[in-house]
Amino acid sequence: MITKRFAMNHFAILLLSGLLLVFPGPGHLEAAAEQAAWAEQAAQLEARGEWSELLKHAFRWTRSEPGHYRAWFNMGLAQEQLGLADRAEGSYRQALRLNPQFAPAWYNLGVILGRAGRVEEAITATRRAAEVAPELAPAWFNLGILYGQGGQLAEAIAAFKRVTELEPGNRHAREALAAAYEAAGQPAAAARLRKELQQR
Repeated sequence: MITKRFAMNHFAILLLSGLLLVFPGPGHLEAAAEQAAWAEQAAQLEARGEWSELLKHAFRWTRSEPGHYRAWFNMGLAQEQLGLADRAEGSYRQALRLNPQFAPAWYNLGVILGRAGRVEEAITATRRAAEVAPELAPAWFNLGILYGQGGQLAEAIAAFKRVTELEPGNRHAREALAAAYEAAGQPAAAARLRKELQQR
């Protein structure tokens, strides 16, 4: 099963700190404060699971700042949670047009595409998330699942191995790695991993 969507608050500290890097003048300070206010309200709505309200908020945010990738990301997040996958895909893609280096949007786009059975597209999006944020273990885990679905077992094994490097205590990743070894005709490696799991 593909890991659930990537919530905004995982990157909140990083993103908010980014607002503090460049302030050439008072106008920029006001703009940054306004962006922070939009982002803070979105984070609060997400934390409370108020997806309809988040959608309304994100709609207003995209109208106020149509060039802000985080506004579109929040729009996609709300749409996804409300079962509007097609619209969410469009919002995530718009966020990525504005900021191709924004890993959460690549990640969530990969989840939507994977759930729709669009495996190759999902692999492309999820691989991009892992390239942009190489320490993002859930992206590597989802890549392993997607590669397995596409019959690319060597790539699946490599992806699951990466998860175990990033999160040595992740049992799901080790179990998935064992299954991938078995599917690839490497029963000895699978048995070794399962034995290790039983001893933990």
